[in-house]
Amino acid sequence: MAYPFGARCGGGPKTLKRAERERFPPESMIALFTSLLALLAGPLLSRLLEKQQVVTSFLDGVIRIIVGGVVLLHILPQGVTETGAWAPLFVLAGALLVFIVEALPDQPRLRRNGTFLLAAIGLACHSFLDGIVLGDPDEHDHAAELLTYAIVLHTLPVGMLVWQSLKPSIGSTLTWLVLLAGAGATLAGFVSGQHVLPETAHSALILLQCTIGGTLVHVLAHAQVDRNAEGRAASGIGALIGGLAVLWLLDTHPLPQPFPQQLASGPALLALAFPLSPALLLGYVARGAWFALLPPRNPSGAAAGLSLALRQPEASCGAGPWHRRVLETRPTSTVLAFLVASPQLGAPTVFASAAMLGVGFSGVRLAATVVLSALLGLSKDSHPPAPPPAHPQNPWRFALVDGVDHTAPWVLAGLLLAAALEPLLSPTALAGPTGVDVVTVVFLGLPAYICSIGLAPVVLILLHKGLSFGAAAALSVAAPATNLATLKQLGERHGWRAAGMYTAVVTGGAIALGIGLNASGLFSTADLPTLSRVPPNFVESFSLVALAVLFIASLLRQGAGGFIAQILHPYGNDAEHHEHEHAEHTH
Repeated sequence: MAYPFGARCGGGPKTLKRAERERFPPESMIALFTSLLALLAGPLLSRLLEKQQVVTSFLDGVIRIIVGGVVLLHILPQGVTETGAWAPLFVLAGALLVFIVEALPDQPRLRRNGTFLLAAIGLACHSFLDGIVLGDPDEHDHAAELLTYAIVLHTLPVGMLVWQSLKPSIGSTLTWLVLLAGAGATLAGFVSGQHVLPETAHSALILLQCTIGGTLVHVLAHAQVDRNAEGRAASGIGALIGGLAVLWLLDTHPLPQPFPQQLASGPALLALAFPLSPALLLGYVARGAWFALLPPRNPSGAAAGLSLALRQPEASCGAGPWHRRVLETRPTSTVLAFLVASPQLGAPTVFASAAMLGVGFSGVRLAATVVLSALLGLSKDSHPPAPPPAHPQNPWRFALVDGVDHTAPWVLAGLLLAAALEPLLSPTALAGPTGVDVVTVVFLGLPAYICSIGLAPVVLILLHKGLSFGAAAALSVAAPATNLATLKQLGERHGWRAAGMYTAVVTGGAIALGIGLNASGLFSTADLPTLSRVPPNFVESFSLVALAVLFIASLLRQGAGGFIAQILHPYGNDAEHHEHEHAEHTH
């Protein structure tokens, strides 16, 4: 709040001291001092724990999850509420800024200076906003107090994260300068932020905060992947504690809710998780039974692509190496049929889709996938005899351990994203001309790897927000089957003509499916599962607890870095390491 000049300076020394005490109450001063001390203590604590690998792994797990959770579940939703669709664009811009710095020519000085400037500006802006909140004397409600505590608590991991991330690339001196810039900005925001910034700058600051959030999210891509079980367990415990802290903050400081008639994020998360849990558990068990009863064989002929898809690991880091083996050893027709079918045919994916989107809608989507796979597998081409595909030695471990490892991160990501979208979008936010929405979602889903099992709850929320059934079906078919990494591998091994044909058939088929569904009127919003506050039944409650146990065990096995890598690096080195680690019981 901007004080009148006379209230700040008039009335003599006693009045001035009283005004300053009101402007900077003791609680705010203590919060400021604690925040500055915690920020600058990061390097010292990092040095003390340098040789304590287990403790370092634990803190790495805590920091990564808290930072990612705060950005994705607090900064981004606030940005969407305040600025609409601009917020995610600025988050993406922040991530791209870090990518651009990392892609600078391999000249140490240029790269170091670029990293230093970006880090200093980013931390200073972020800290300036923290300082404004800490120095605002007019907010005394419970939510504001919790936000103050959150700011103070998060500065220690921020200091450690800055030190651990920057010191190896820019050195100790420049890293200290980055931290001092952050401390100075916190102090400046505390003292003068309310006076310097006009009301019209509010939206600009929100977008700036989203940009900074994007730079922090990019740090998740460099999450530490521990090579020993003890470090992974410590990292997993840290991530679990960090996740509980984020959920506590979400409960005590809920997301903005511009449309009160919609469910809040917490109830929405439970409304999605309860019906999904029995379907997922049943899917995992069915997956194990499938491989236990399925004899090892080498599929060939027109149905080879579908057969290979039914035999593949569930998703992500298990699917990446499997895709590479199929690409290298199978004829082009089999490869094309396999790639379009593989994301859709796993039992957990089928059951989760049925639970979230209804049996009829999921059946139509599955039938469309089979038709596209059959069309792509019609061509005749010669290829040397292929070795038989790997068959798990222990099907139940393959389904309940490896399958959970591959899918748990995607399930959690999908649930959290869907729960965050529910209170932020109006019931008609995505309603628009049918046909245009079908084409738009197909091409938006083209660049990145998207797992079908994590997409199901998000698609349900999008349908509740006005997206047409045709667009939802097109997105569900095309997005998991097309991504730049897969197309690049396909082009390099089977020719760019095959990659182009595959892309054209999948995207064209998905668009035709979407437009046809909208024209037919087969489905309506009455067919959708509802999101409600109705208490769960015994099966749903038991299944959610059992699923939580499986997911926590997976987190402890993989650690925070391995867990995050399932999403961020589905075809990268981490996936290969993970596959090698499980080779003894998956092949």
